[in-house]
Amino acid sequence: MVSGFVLYEQTHIWRFAAKTECRSRGRQRKTGRDYEAFQLNEEINELREEIAVAKSKLEKIESKDESDEELTNENNLYKAELEYKDYEEKIAAATKMKEALYKKDTVETLLMNIRKKATAELKKEIVRKTNEKLQEVIADDFIEVESIDRYIKLKGKDAASEGRTGKNDAALFKR
Repeated sequence: MVSGFVLYEQTHIWRFAAKTECRSRGRQRKTGRDYEAFQLNEEINELREEIAVAKSKLEKIESKDESDEELTNENNLYKAELEYKDYEEKIAAATKMKEALYKKDTVETLLMNIRKKATAELKKEIVRKTNEKLQEVIADDFIEVESIDRYIKLKGKDAASEGRTGKNDAALFKR
């Protein structure tokens, strides 16, 4: 049988062991909580550093400081917008130039067509007046000019014979 004193001591030891175990568990919890808090603080510090870097990059991107040589059209919106506007102006100028060249070509084509029509009409008028004069000058023989194109072509004649015009006389009919 166990005496009361021994029983008291055993109970006291068990209580002490239980308290120690509880304290140990509490320290573990506290140490675990401290570690978690430490990790969270580290993450917060890392995030603050990332935010600072991001803010710095954002300031660089949004800066309008034209004297900063580090800013380029690739890392700065303001410089990129300036380059974009420059390209827009160049494209507009090129487009206007293309339109002007197209208009020039159109005008040249119109002028060439007008020149051809005017030349054809003038030739017709010259042929008409020449035929009138020929009828006045040569009343007894019917001679009519069909066309004038580098040379005078008589109507109904393929070519003038050498005997009628002679080599030197043929040059008279050429323009």
